[in-house]
Amino acid sequence: SQPTIDAFVEEISACGGTAALVSTPSVYFSLPQEVKARCKVLDFDRQWEWDAGFVFYDFNKPIDVPADLHCSFDYVLIDPPFITREVWTLYAETAKLLMKDGGRLLCTTIFENAAMMKELLAVTPTLFRPSIPNLVYQYSIYTNYRSERLEKLNPEIDECDWRNLEAKKDTFANGLDGVVVGNLDKQALDPEALVQAALEAQLASGAQCVESTDEVSPEVALLTELRDRLGSTKRNCESLRVPLQQAVRRPSSTSATTCSKSLESTHTQAAASKDWLGPDKED
Repeated sequence: SQPTIDAFVEEISACGGTAALVSTPSVYFSLPQEVKARCKVLDFDRQWEWDAGFVFYDFNKPIDVPADLHCSFDYVLIDPPFITREVWTLYAETAKLLMKDGGRLLCTTIFENAAMMKELLAVTPTLFRPSIPNLVYQYSIYTNYRSERLEKLNPEIDECDWRNLEAKKDTFANGLDGVVVGNLDKQALDPEALVQAALEAQLASGAQCVESTDEVSPEVALLTELRDRLGSTKRNCESLRVPLQQAVRRPSSTSATTCSKSLESTHTQAAASKDWLGPDKED
């Protein structure tokens, strides 16, 4: 949305130095001319090559960037087309190549990638979340610096601090529901801190993390297996993203073979799940 693009523009403008906008042409072309003049847009789409700031970029070749751009940017903004670890690992290489020592970094991806983003780029989610129409997932903004602008809610998306709800979801998903964290400043906690605090509180109360030896009911066993099968199908579908993109961008016999194998694996998994469901489980 325009307010989200405006927030990115303000962050880049406030930096006052050079900026690299990786896979973000919409933000680049929204910059004021005086700011745009000290920025570069790195993108795969050559429709922008008429612009003096355009640099061709293929994330599959993360270090294939002109040498004069290495370690030359005060600010780097990245918005990849995919959310997978494989893709983010490649973009992380590019970010580290472009950024000056002490440079600022802003990235966008889903909140569920928080641990991965911290590991790859030492960035954490901000309170402001972007509004991106027609996107299946709700994205979060990650930075390696604190911004007063980004520590405010985006009224297009949220009315209250969403981070605690997401962190509690992570906590419950790990079997820690019902644990009292204590007198913690949850407003300032990131999700990993909340989960860690919940674990410590659980241990302090004498609770034991053990596997249950009780037999589960047939209904629970059935639902558990269904969950696992759906999870496998989801992972197979997600694995199609990168090879499909490579096949579209650089058609070759190798990329076609990779896509074919991924499609075959996904089809096999889906067929197995359908057979497993059968008429007796459809009710």
